[in-house]
Amino acid sequence: MTGRIGSLGLVVVGLTCLQPAAELPAQSLVITGGTVHTVTGPPLENGIVIIRDGRIVAVGPAATIRPPGDATMIDASGRIVTPGFIDAATQLGLVEVGAVAATRDGSLNDGANRARFRASDGINPRSMLFAVARIDGVTNAISAPSGGVVSGQGAALTLAGSTRDEVLLDRSIALYATLGPGASGSAGGSRGGVVLALREALDEAREAAADHDEARRQFEVGAGEEPDPLDPDVAPVVAALAGEIPLVIRASGTPDIEMALELQEEYGFRLVIDGGEEAWILADRLAERGVPVMIRALENRPTRFDRLATRYEAPGILAAAGVSVILTTRSSHRVGQISHEAGNAIRYGMEWMAALRAVTVEPARAFGLDDLGTLEAGARANVVIWSDDPFEFSGYAERVFIDGREIEMESRQRQLFERYRRTP
Repeated sequence: MTGRIGSLGLVVVGLTCLQPAAELPAQSLVITGGTVHTVTGPPLENGIVIIRDGRIVAVGPAATIRPPGDATMIDASGRIVTPGFIDAATQLGLVEVGAVAATRDGSLNDGANRARFRASDGINPRSMLFAVARIDGVTNAISAPSGGVVSGQGAALTLAGSTRDEVLLDRSIALYATLGPGASGSAGGSRGGVVLALREALDEAREAAADHDEARRQFEVGAGEEPDPLDPDVAPVVAALAGEIPLVIRASGTPDIEMALELQEEYGFRLVIDGGEEAWILADRLAERGVPVMIRALENRPTRFDRLATRYEAPGILAAAGVSVILTTRSSHRVGQISHEAGNAIRYGMEWMAALRAVTVEPARAFGLDDLGTLEAGARANVVIWSDDPFEFSGYAERVFIDGREIEMESRQRQLFERYRRTP
């Protein structure tokens, strides 16, 4: 293990953990002996994680907690234990074979405003790509729509299960929009036209919400009929304006990120920037406004004019300024490489713990998934035991648990490898 993991503290996190050698009720699973990264506190050397019914019930130094005698014990000595990783910018379950249009379900070709489009309606819960991601320590993802100015609603996924109900954590976790040249084709070919289309969607929703609220007040005092539900074209935008879900704005260049901040100030929504190739230039403003930035670390190519200032050091610069950084792969087939994104962010200046937070608790908090991304009492038992530092090439996921259940470390690629490795 590398020395970058930091000093180890003796902090107990969880229920019934505060008394030394506390006796806990019967548990189903105990992970002990490893270096446990709770994310919310200092790392625990020779830590213990106790799981029951899919939830973490206790975390702390092994010396402070007596595990129940009938629990299944897992020795993680010499290993690193972390929460499962979260990739918050994917199209998992929406794209299976990129070259085959029939397997791409992440975009609706329907004008500038596609707010009613829900990515969750096209999710394939049996996608082969789920296994590819989870054997690399990714236990959750957000699958987002693309296209247009207002793209639609994203879905939060758990990467275990075989039915839609099992896979979908939240069918409408966020609303997505785009500023800049990427959306100009559906808004008259101009950056100003893109802003105009987004303003129109926001204004329409604000007016619809005000009318609906007034009709509701009139109904409650007996002066009118009960109002109909909001039109599905405006309801998701109303939810974003009310702060019920974040508005994720894809913006790469500084002019578009500045416009996103201007719109946030005007309309008051919860803003998350996705892309953010030039966000490091505005790091202090983003930190002051508390705006999270979803960004790739493995991106320094000025592939468009709105990305000329992209650089490998961007995640570290943003994190050092106090921005909530969320590292992503922005992929469907390479989601498991999120650890490589984090490792490269560290190589170019990001602190190790900041990188760990960027693939665990920061995406969870940005999207309101409060029981994900940490190892603390009450959290979902999404836990990964790593052979070594997960952000080094030497580290790999040895065992992965999702909601307290250990998953098989199998994927189609591994099966094909084993099949042809033994072929005469």
